[in-house]
Amino acid sequence: MKEIAEKLKAFRSANRMTLKQLANKAGCTDAYLSQLERGRANP
Repeated sequence: MKEIAEKLKAFRSANRMTLKQLANKAGCTDAYLSQLERGRANP
């Protein structure tokens, strides 16, 4: 799960997106993405 968290954060950073922007595109909440990036939620 750590790998997914790292890839998600790297993708977001490379595309200069905020959590809120990515959440809108992904159809989920920014809180959920934040938890994924920190390894506190399962995808």
